[in-house]
Amino acid sequence: MKKIFSILLMMLMLSGLVMAGTVSRTFSDTTIATSENLDITYTTTGGGTYIKQEIPAGWSVVDNAGGTITNDVLRFSLSGTDIVTLQTSSSGTTVFAGQYIVDGSDWLDFSETSITVGGVVECTPSWTCGSWDECTNDEQDRSCNDGCGNSKTESQSCTMDVVGECMFYEELVDGECVIPDWVYIVGVVAGLVLVLALVK
Repeated sequence: MKKIFSILLMMLMLSGLVMAGTVSRTFSDTTIATSENLDITYTTTGGGTYIKQEIPAGWSVVDNAGGTITNDVLRFSLSGTDIVTLQTSSSGTTVFAGQYIVDGSDWLDFSETSITVGGVVECTPSWTCGSWDECTNDEQDRSCNDGCGNSKTESQSCTMDVVGECMFYEELVDGECVIPDWVYIVGVVAGLVLVLALVK
């Protein structure tokens, strides 16, 4: 009877170990720019899960997943998935540590993860350009930037407007001063009026 009881007890203990939940911690990125948010996602498959996340010096908490912070340690209970958001304005590499309890276990350590702040953050260029400047010496320019901190100036040839160089009765058409049809009509009418006045 003692043997059967011992075997049953051992089976219960093993089944408890097999059925214990798991906890994972993932980071949105391992290289971020200063003042960029870092999301830490925690997921548990067990019950009674509690998280202790150390907040490194120089980092601030943007979203604490409903937890409390004491002595730079964020503590919260976890059911399913939660996201903690942190931010820093300091450059360098930070090592994130932390602990968790799941299904009544002792405190277990998360694997340490290094986050580099102010490192090279990839940017996909997308060029946008402003309006063209006025035409000067048959050339005009415009400024463009790629949204990643790079800029350039584009140039193109152009025809300068000759405003002010035409006579008062002329019009500027395709960069040239041209006498419009109405001037000829007015001239013919004025000539006829003059001829008729002289004939009387």
